[in-house]
Amino acid sequence: MKLLGIPVWEHPDAPLLAEARGFWPFQRIVVNQHFKRLSVAEQQAFLLHEVAHCKLRHRERRIARLWMIFQPKRLVDYCRNQELQADNFVRLMGYGAAMATGLAKLQGVGQSPQAIFYPPTHERIARLIACPSKE
Repeated sequence: MKLLGIPVWEHPDAPLLAEARGFWPFQRIVVNQHFKRLSVAEQQAFLLHEVAHCKLRHRERRIARLWMIFQPKRLVDYCRNQELQADNFVRLMGYGAAMATGLAKLQGVGQSPQAIFYPPTHERIARLIACPSKE
């Protein structure tokens, strides 16, 4: 399956529910077995979030700013901003409410060691539902 030109693969042992992997032009989205527990609208929202990471080339931009590892706070802020950009894409595509409900369902479940690079869930939810979506 592809979504907006990005292949979607299922890997049951993937550490995250959904994540963008690879570099342009070899980007892909990988989902794990828990992905199917979400509603169809929530699945679409999470996939759109990962598509945004691919289309905005967030991975490549992080590599270009590798020097930020020497300024950890700046790196964390940069990564959190990228998450908010991807969330904003989801909201603009009309799936903000679905992303918000999906995030609420997952809050506190299987926190990854990468959690520091994500804005607080309550902040993301507030931003996702700030404007009405098309759902």
